[in-house]
Amino acid sequence: MDSSEICKLFGSPLHGWQEWISGNVRVPRKSRGVYVIRIAGGKTIGRFEGQSDVIYIGCGIVSRRLKQHSGSRMDLQDKSWQLTLMARNMKLEVGFFPSENPKEDETQLIGNYFISHLELPPANRRLQLSRDHKAQLILSGLLPDKPLSALKQISLAQWSPPNTKS
Repeated sequence: MDSSEICKLFGSPLHGWQEWISGNVRVPRKSRGVYVIRIAGGKTIGRFEGQSDVIYIGCGIVSRRLKQHSGSRMDLQDKSWQLTLMARNMKLEVGFFPSENPKEDETQLIGNYFISHLELPPANRRLQLSRDHKAQLILSGLLPDKPLSALKQISLAQWSPPNTKS
């Protein structure tokens, strides 16, 4: 999963992709939503499985969260040190996606990322998976060939109305 796939799900970010410079980003105050920090210029990094330009996926009151991430604490107690270090070595951009349910959307995006790459984005630390993502992971371990089609067959068999003959 990369930022173009996120845009397919949520549309273009409000105010477009903006350069990440010490958290100075144009975001409406008190706007809730999901934000994604990515590598600028279409560059990607190798992941356990595949490639991605996504560095971090977060949610909340975006202006506040981005300000928290822009500090340069070096006590390693939060992720701002990691984002600061990354920004010194590569140009980063941030995109904001307004959302009525930011936590659910963040969980969906991180789950999709994990399913695609078998690991979290580099600056994310927690994995919260939806029931569907957990089922996909379990099935991919049991049925590595086509876990999604197997999941669909199981769910159709379990939740389809019984076939009645009259």
